[in-house]
Amino acid sequence: MSRIASVVRSDALPVPIFTPLVGGFAATITQTSPETFWRSAPAQAAALAETARLFGLDAITVGLDPAALAESAGAEVDWSTGRGVVTSGVPAADAERGLDPGATTVLDVALRLGQTLGGVTDVIGVVPGVATLARLVATESGADAAERLAARLVIEAARGYGEARVDALLVLDDAEGFAAAESAAVRRAERVLANTARFFDIPLLRSVPAGAGADAERIAPAQAALPADEPVTGVPSAVPVTPGAPVSVPAAWYTSAGELDPALPPELLHDLVGALRTDA
Repeated sequence: MSRIASVVRSDALPVPIFTPLVGGFAATITQTSPETFWRSAPAQAAALAETARLFGLDAITVGLDPAALAESAGAEVDWSTGRGVVTSGVPAADAERGLDPGATTVLDVALRLGQTLGGVTDVIGVVPGVATLARLVATESGADAAERLAARLVIEAARGYGEARVDALLVLDDAEGFAAAESAAVRRAERVLANTARFFDIPLLRSVPAGAGADAERIAPAQAALPADEPVTGVPSAVPVTPGAPVSVPAAWYTSAGELDPALPPELLHDLVGALRTDA
């Protein structure tokens, strides 16, 4: 059983689990160009695996930037800045298209990491929330078409992660997407995500943006919350910590307070990992 699954089951662990949100930081630390990192599965997998090894991470995230999924559906994305910038949404002619898992970099990365890190570091497959992704793939077909396309892409990506045998699935929304995730289409998609996670027997995690103040009903059907300003009533949740700041709240599970800054000094992350191990 993965360490994440143990936390979700509330099993006692000898030391707390640390699951930082690792994205472009791995490219920086391994001196991989942003565009190569995001578009080359071998390069991204190697960079993430090396980052996990260098810092002794308990888990590594794959697919943290929602632009990667938008690009796989036909959106035009500029990766030169280190983050995906969608320059053109999915063309209207492609609004009903599906996702080809074999052509999706992040699913290939997840499969490679599972083979490389299996049993040592958990792999978290990240999908954007439907409302968050819908804004990126928006076309002249309208908001409803964008939402349907986003729901289809998210569900197909989740199935691809399941087939890659990731250790957990994380639905990651930005603040605007989290606030907008109340439509019937989004709720249907989240139920399918929950069923997909159950089918593959992997925990389903849900992000809670800072200040959202969610409870278990709000993040349902997820089994755990990551990250959260404070514990979410009724579900295990990770305590967000910032590299370079003191760790003052005893907990079984920690995460970073957002995606790691690509410019983060490596020694700060080393110190944080050491502090979590020592405090335990």
